[in-house]
Amino acid sequence: MTAVRSLLIGFVLLPYLWAANPLALVASPPKADEAFFESRIRPVLIKHCYSCHSAEGGEAKGGLTLDSRDAVRRGGDSGPALVPHKPEQSLLLQALHYDTLEMPPDGRLPEHVVKDFEHWIAGGAVDPRQSSGLSGGLMSPDIQPSTADHWAFHRVADPPIPNVNHRGWVVDTIDAFVLASLEAADLTPALPADRRTLVRRLYFDLIGLPPSPGEVATFLQDTSSQALPNLVDQLLQSPQFGIHWGRRWLDLARYADSNGGDFNATFHDAWKYRDYVIRSLNADKPYDLFLTEQIAGDLLPAANDQQRTDQLIATGFLMLGTKMLSERDKTKLTLDVVDEQVSTIGQALLGLTLGCARCHDHKFDPISINDYYSLAGIFMSTETLRGESQRYVSTWPKRELPTSSEHRAQVEAHAKKVSALQASLKSAKQAVDHHEKLLRDHQGSQRVVMADNSAARLTGNWTSSTNQPKFVGNDYLHDGNSEKGEKFAEFTLIPPVNGTYDVLVSYTPGNNRAPRVPISIRHAMGEIEVLLDQRPTPTIDGLFKSLGRFSFLTDMPAVITIATRDTEGYVLVDAVRLVGVDEDKVGRADSKSTASRPDSSKHEEELLAAQQHLETLEKAFKDLKAEMPPPLPTAMAVADAEECQDCAICIRGEHMNRGQTVPRGFIQAVSLEHVPHIATSQSGRLQLAAWLADPDHPLSSRVYVNRIWHHLLGRGIVASVDNFGIRGDRPTHPDLLDHLATSFIADGWSTKALIRRIVLSSTYQMSSQFDERSWEQDPDNTLLWRAHRRRLPAEAIRDAMLSISGQIDLSPGEAPVSGLGTLVTENTSEANKFFHSDLGSNKRSIYLPIIRAEVPEVLAVFDFADPDVVMGQRPETNVPAQSLFLLNNPFIARHAGHAAARIRASSYPDNSARVEAVFQLVLARSPTNQEHRDASAFLNAHALAEDAIEPLIRALLASTSFRMLE
Repeated sequence: MTAVRSLLIGFVLLPYLWAANPLALVASPPKADEAFFESRIRPVLIKHCYSCHSAEGGEAKGGLTLDSRDAVRRGGDSGPALVPHKPEQSLLLQALHYDTLEMPPDGRLPEHVVKDFEHWIAGGAVDPRQSSGLSGGLMSPDIQPSTADHWAFHRVADPPIPNVNHRGWVVDTIDAFVLASLEAADLTPALPADRRTLVRRLYFDLIGLPPSPGEVATFLQDTSSQALPNLVDQLLQSPQFGIHWGRRWLDLARYADSNGGDFNATFHDAWKYRDYVIRSLNADKPYDLFLTEQIAGDLLPAANDQQRTDQLIATGFLMLGTKMLSERDKTKLTLDVVDEQVSTIGQALLGLTLGCARCHDHKFDPISINDYYSLAGIFMSTETLRGESQRYVSTWPKRELPTSSEHRAQVEAHAKKVSALQASLKSAKQAVDHHEKLLRDHQGSQRVVMADNSAARLTGNWTSSTNQPKFVGNDYLHDGNSEKGEKFAEFTLIPPVNGTYDVLVSYTPGNNRAPRVPISIRHAMGEIEVLLDQRPTPTIDGLFKSLGRFSFLTDMPAVITIATRDTEGYVLVDAVRLVGVDEDKVGRADSKSTASRPDSSKHEEELLAAQQHLETLEKAFKDLKAEMPPPLPTAMAVADAEECQDCAICIRGEHMNRGQTVPRGFIQAVSLEHVPHIATSQSGRLQLAAWLADPDHPLSSRVYVNRIWHHLLGRGIVASVDNFGIRGDRPTHPDLLDHLATSFIADGWSTKALIRRIVLSSTYQMSSQFDERSWEQDPDNTLLWRAHRRRLPAEAIRDAMLSISGQIDLSPGEAPVSGLGTLVTENTSEANKFFHSDLGSNKRSIYLPIIRAEVPEVLAVFDFADPDVVMGQRPETNVPAQSLFLLNNPFIARHAGHAAARIRASSYPDNSARVEAVFQLVLARSPTNQEHRDASAFLNAHALAEDAIEPLIRALLASTSFRMLE
């Protein structure tokens, strides 16, 4: 049975499978590797556990020590402390959750720390520690000369091009290195990929989008020798190149539009860094400059405002990591942020796990604790945090970007107007408060109490109105003549003295008002309900109507409730007033009695005038805000601290336990002829950037070209792309790696030139055809006897669907979180739109908001990069949730429908032609004979074949052929 037939059957059966076994579509947890252990697990064990459970602490309570891998697995009196991959069976996690056991005994750890342990255990509990007694801090093994002699620290040197037998296969010197390894193993490279496969591979690899049927046809029709180079050059010059390759860099920059962690604050300006990366790659900015700007762009000279803007924005690279902003111990917070920055520099730019040396000399690599704190001093002297967004919650600096003098003048002039109007508003509010007090004092002396509708406790939905001219206060309310019996307005008034009071209510009259409004009055003698006709004009000043006189006590509030039960017509609510009545006049006062109308008109008129003046100013302020010019542009960018200083070693990584101070500097195992000197008054970032971008640096160029190779070939020459250390993989073709690194530098650190060389090589253009003999000798294809079959990254899967449906919007995106407030989950009812599976956007995936802990489902289900960490190599899972998503998600259905409409819009003579068109559109190829028969039979089985095009497209979108690059 073919793939298409299987998918079509699955399409029909899947609803039943889903009902029996619903699977949550969730993102993968953070990668629990050695770096994760060293940065998030070991420091917690040292701080909270070693005093009672370590050889160094001299304690093994319950027979348990936690200072080595074997000891943790062996456990204590209660059994193993953890079971790798099974958090729910791990006693250690139960203790942290305070389930049956309660550890640490002095208080439960924060939830995010417990989550880290859960992810660590679920990921296999990776633990590089080998024996007890060496885990605490400065007592780790000395760096051995053999360790410092590791290949990655050797200077890059261009090796000679090897001689090969089959020279005709060598198109580029790259091929000579690959072929030499194959010939040494008595293997031969696979045949070239066919041109249809190659053109699809190139489009996805260079711009992350599929070729259209027309683009495929154009390439196939060009049989000249320049057809392939011309296509490559065209794709390299496309604006979509920077979008696709920019996303790969953002994986390293741990890019997100929110902070995550304990306080998921919105990164409103992060998108500017995203766009800087895209611009830089499209312009083929030399990598050494690209790297330098992100470390120290703010310290570089600039020829113009645009360059200055880019350089400032570039330093957002150092700002984007998640931070525990509500940490009250600000010294700890600062050191944690520094650790995140040092670790990022290590993994992203050097391929080293520098964070492991925070507590002790690195266990495996030639990186000492002194090296770590030399680098830490550079970032301790860099301003990454500034002030507080609210009490105890730190925030980050927003640095102003260059703008025109006219813009700045407009902003300043507007700010002055706002300031002056705010002062007037303050005075007007004080005047209203003053007149309200005078009126209250006067009414109090006359035994008068009044409450406007703004003081009423409302049940149900009441509508504010000012349509009628005469009312008390700013407005009156009506029930909309709807939901009768469900709406109430309850007034509570406290009489100033015990006595008899006239109960007055105000309303605006009208023929459509309710004639029998039930109003209950709770008084000193009980409760009574009266009915009020709101159609005629009130008898007191045209505003108030008396409901009767009742006794009230100061310690028993009067409660007047206006209801809508059994009413016909609009029920109005405005104000309620209690007016004291002299005891000797009870029973003979009329509607014009002076007791019922205290002489407060002067105070009321003054209050009304003050309120009207305030309303006028408030309207003017609203209009002024609407005229506000665009704010001065800002960016998330670092700066040198006011006081630059060296950092003291934190023994065992504990910030309160300080050792010797070490001068700012770099990793000693990297030997350069010219090591930059850091002046006392400087942070050292500029010198760090120069050190990283030195052409003689053994790691910078190697790590970068290896990343490019990894993305184009499916596996890095060093497979562990983020780890070139002792525990990382050794290069499969070390001479090729050095050859690429030296030629990369010789070509001006050009990313596009490197990519062009690789994709025009015979190595890249091989087919993925399987060969039994080669597989038996090299099952992992480390020697590259064929092309690796690769799955499309998450964003390419989504973008390809948009492209196929004809709905893709290739215009640049802007600020993706402009509708959010300080926190990503607050402020507006629109906030939830950012967490919808496809967010309703047809722009490329790089422009979707990346909210930490809420990555869009359409990306998360296909192993999108975890924005919390450096991720040069994404995990590739193959789980049922992915197939379920492809066959059931509304996003897929919608765009399959659009694609089907494109097919229907063309006049194809029969189902055979329609099947051909569908395969060309979705897979950029013709169907096989069996696929053609199956798909045609599927269309023919429907009375209206056009109705079956959409499910056929959905089946192909869920197929392996769509998701894989051959």
